[in-house]
Amino acid sequence: MSITIKDIAMDTGLSVATISKYLNNKPILSKNREVIAASIEKLHYIPNDSARGLRSKRSHTIGIIIPTLNNSFWGTVLGYSEEELRLRGYSVICCSHEPNEESSKKTIRALLDKKIDGAILIPYSQEDCQIISVLKDKIPCISLDHVLESANIDAVTSANYEGGYEAIKYLLSQGHRRIGILAGPKNSYTAIERTRGALAALRDAGIAPESELIAYTEEFLTAEGQHSLEQIMNINRPPTAVFAVNYDICIGALINSSMHNYRIPKDLSIVGFDDDIIFSSVRPGITVVNQNIKELGRQAANLLLRRIEGDWNDYPSLIKIPASLITRDSVCNLKERL
Repeated sequence: MSITIKDIAMDTGLSVATISKYLNNKPILSKNREVIAASIEKLHYIPNDSARGLRSKRSHTIGIIIPTLNNSFWGTVLGYSEEELRLRGYSVICCSHEPNEESSKKTIRALLDKKIDGAILIPYSQEDCQIISVLKDKIPCISLDHVLESANIDAVTSANYEGGYEAIKYLLSQGHRRIGILAGPKNSYTAIERTRGALAALRDAGIAPESELIAYTEEFLTAEGQHSLEQIMNINRPPTAVFAVNYDICIGALINSSMHNYRIPKDLSIVGFDDDIIFSSVRPGITVVNQNIKELGRQAANLLLRRIEGDWNDYPSLIKIPASLITRDSVCNLKERL
C-alpha cells in the first residue's frame, strides 16, 4: 500500500493542507518544513507526479546541465540539489554537454522535449551563455558555481574572492612573502575570482604581485597543475609557498612536488581550494579553503523552486555561500625559523 499525504499528516501531527503546501513549495513555518522532510524520508513517500502534473500543468521535473559526469565535486553539489528537489516532490534529469554550439543545441532540445519546469546549469565558462539565452526565455534557470556575467540570471556560488584572499592572508601570517599562484583557466569565473582575491591580499600586505609567480592553465586538469608548479619553481627566485585555486590543480602540484622530492612544508608550503578526504588522509595534511557543498546545492534548488512558484521579487539574485579555511600541516611557519 502506497504512502499518501494523509499518512505524512498523521505521522507529523500537521494538517493535510500544510503537507500539500510543502510539496508545492508554498510558504510554511521552517520548523514544520523540517518535520515534514524527515517524515517523507522515514515513510519513503513518493509523490504522484502524474496527478500533480495534471492539476498544476507542471511536469515536476528539473533539468540539470553539467559539463561532465566525471567530476566528483559537481556530482556531490548536485546530489544535494537533487535531494532537496526530491523532498519537494520533483524528479531530476541530468545531462552533460560539450562546450560547443551543436552539443548545446542538442542538450536544450532534449530538456525542452521533456517539458522540464526549470534548469540548474553548471557552466564550463562564460561561453555557456548561449544555453542560458535560449532556456531562460522558456523556463526559470539557475547558474550554479559560476556567475555568467552577460546572461543576467540567478546564480549561486561560493565566496571565491574572499576564499582566495583568506588563503594568501594565512600564508602571509606564517611569514611567507614570495607566494606563487596556480591560477587555473582565465575564462573560469571561479578561477578569476579566487586569483583576484589572492592578488588583493598581496597588495594589501604591501607586496606587488609578480607575473612570473602566477601560472595560468587552459583547463582544470591534474596534468596542468603539474605543469604550473614546474613553471613557477623553475624561475630564478622560486616561491616558498603556492596557492592552488582548484582541487585538480592542487593534486597536480602535489604530484609534481613528489616527483622533484620537494619536502612539504619544509621546501614548499601549499594551500589548496576545495577539501577532499585525500587532503586529510595524506601526511602532511593539506591546508585548504573549503566550500560548503551542501549549502551550495540546497540554495540552488530552493532559489529555482521560488522562481517556478512565481516569486521573482529579487531577480536576478546572486547568492554567495561563505567558504572556510581548514588549516593542516602543509604550511611552514617561516617566522619560527628566524
